[in-house]
Parts: sequence; structure tokens; C-alpha cells
Amino acid sequence: MLARQRQFDQQQTFIAKQEEYIRRFQAGQRARQARGRKTRLNRLKETAMAVEPRGKKADIILNLAISRHSGHEVLKVQDLAKSFGAKDLFRGLELNVIRGSRIGIVGPNGSGKSTLLNILAGKLQPDAGTVHWGHAVALQFYQQEHQDLDLKKNIFQELRAARPTASEQDLRDLAALFQFRGDDIEKPVGVLSGGEKARVAMAKLLLKPTNTILMDEPTNHLDMDTCRVVEAALDSYDGTLILVSHDRYFLDSVCDQLLVLEPGDQGPTWRLFDGSYSEYLDFKHAEKAKASAQERQRRENDNSARQRGGSAPGSAKKNSATKPTARKLPLHLQKLTLDQLEKLVHDLEDELKLREESFADAAIASDRKRVAEVTRQCDELRKKIGESMSAWEAKAAESAK
Repeated sequence: MLARQRQFDQQQTFIAKQEEYIRRFQAGQRARQARGRKTRLNRLKETAMAVEPRGKKADIILNLAISRHSGHEVLKVQDLAKSFGAKDLFRGLELNVIRGSRIGIVGPNGSGKSTLLNILAGKLQPDAGTVHWGHAVALQFYQQEHQDLDLKKNIFQELRAARPTASEQDLRDLAALFQFRGDDIEKPVGVLSGGEKARVAMAKLLLKPTNTILMDEPTNHLDMDTCRVVEAALDSYDGTLILVSHDRYFLDSVCDQLLVLEPGDQGPTWRLFDGSYSEYLDFKHAEKAKASAQERQRRENDNSARQRGGSAPGSAKKNSATKPTARKLPLHLQKLTLDQLEKLVHDLEDELKLREESFADAAIASDRKRVAEVTRQCDELRKKIGESMSAWEAKAAESAK
């Protein structure tokens, strides 16, 4: 958008300079040069004119002001469950939505995102649980298919019905933003493709917003410029928004909470995450790093236990193995007493626990550099714990002789 605006501004400046040159010298000694510039300028205007971006006009048209606000508590979902055949999509789902919330529902394909949205809209019944909408909630549901459109009307008539007070030019400008230009706006809705109907429905929704909107994959069938228009419109929307989308950038731009549906071997799970989609990905990365570190530590502990239990106590083999291990340990550990080594191990384990718990801190989990640093610190602590344990075992073996 900025590049297009710069191109337009630069071209307007160039045209102004050429027109000033032509005006000044068209009747003087430089008349030939002036005529040449006029010819080139006319060719530019006919074939290579930059178009001024119409974003400012669109922002005025798509101001999503709502006439009546809902109550503070918009939606309360309790113990919701839904299955299809033997497959559980979700169960025990709880959700309290307050006015102004902007929630994105995410999860892998088949996790029940669209099904949940249809249950909230009252188009499907849950197997268990309740859905209760709050006071003065006016709901609008944008679906991918079977939109609430009059197939006998043309596109312009549908848009006019959504906002009767809009001027014809404003409606035509909006239609152009959704790829309906020129005579396209006169097409009957009944002859449009599924994607075209979805774009008409989106334009209608933006022209006549309610105080609560449900949206299922709103950016499907939209090009990048049109997505930008929709994002800008929803950014000004002060009602409640719940949507399903696979578009990461759109989720980051529009939502500040996520309802995450996750299927699993032990049954489906769900969680409500406060933050953007990018922040959620960072949080998942930190969780994965923590789980990997814990699994690595578990394997190391198992290996140490097997090594300690591999030989009979007091055997010559174990005694002979103890001395080389002690010699390989850092000198400062070899100088410590048993009690000092035991205290050191406990202190290091306490410090490791604090570091691992810090992964749950949103400020750390959302910062990849801090996650990497904490992970490095945990690895270093585990190394020190292993060395201290080896020193303690070697010292204990020597004391038992």
C-alpha cells in the first residue's frame, strides 16, 4: 500500500513538472522540446498511469459502528461436548465471553472448530452442555457456504439492502474492493460461484454489523488487498468477535485470545490462551523445549541408575571404575566433603526447578531469545548436577572402604 502511494505521489510530481515545462516553453525557443514532452506525457497518461490507492475511502465506508451494545456478559458455555460417531471432538468445554472479546478458534483439521461455531450459532445441537447468550446480544454468523443471500437480487441490491443510506458510489467502491467491478455489480446472486457469494456476504456483514459476530474462515476467497480491508474494518469494530481461521496473519491482526482445540490419544483437550497466535506459537515452542529437556534428563537419570546397578557393591570392577571417574571430575568438586556435595546437589536442583518453572512466564515464553537463554541455563545446571552427583558417589564409595 505504501509502495503504491509513493509511486502515485512520485508520478503526480513528475506530471506537474512536465506540465509546468510545457506551459513555459510551448511558444518559445524550446517549443520542440515542449511538444516532445507533451507527447510523452500524453502517452504516460494513456498507458502507464499509477492509480491512487482508495484505502481512505474504504475506511470511511467500513466504519463498523454498532447501534446497540450487548450486556457485559456476552456468552457462557458450560460443560460442552460433541462427538461424531466414535470420534470425540471436544468435551467439558467451558467458556465465558465478555463484551469486546476477540477470540480465534484454532486447531488441526477435524478438531471441531467449525462444528463448535455452528453450535454457538444454534445451527447444531451439542451432545451435552449448555450455550447461553447474554442480554441484548444481536448475533451475525458469517459462514463459508449457504450464506443468507437473496438469490433473485443482484449484487448492488443486496448491498443496498444492508445499508440503505449509503450512496451509490460508496456501494460501487465497496463492491470493487470485493472484486466486483463495472457491470459485475448487476449480476444476480443466483448465478455467482460459491466464492463470489462468500464475498458478497462479507461485504454485507461489513455494511451492517451487529454487536456480536461469528465468522468461519472469513479470508477464504479474498485476495490480499481485500483481506487488508476486512482487517482494517474489524480493527475498528468494538463489538464481540469469535472466529475460525487458518490465516496466521489475520489471527494476529484481529484476535487477542485463542481457544485451542487439540485432539489426543487420551481424548480431546482444549485451552484458552491469552495472547496472539504468534505468542501462542512461541509458548508452544517453549513447552516443547521444556518437555524435551525433561525427557533428556529422565534418560540421563535412567542411564546413571543402570550404571550404578550394573555391578555388585564392593566388587573389584566397581572399585576400579570409581577412581578414573573421580579423576575426571572438576578439581573443585573433588575437594568438597560429602555433606558439601549433598548440599550442592540440592541447591542446583532447586535452581533448575526455578528455571524450568520460568517457562510458564508469558513474558519469557513469548520471547524466543529468552527461551533459548533459559534452555541453555537449564542444560548447564543439569550438567553441573550430573557432575556433583558423580563426585558425591565417588566420595561415598571411598568413605565406605
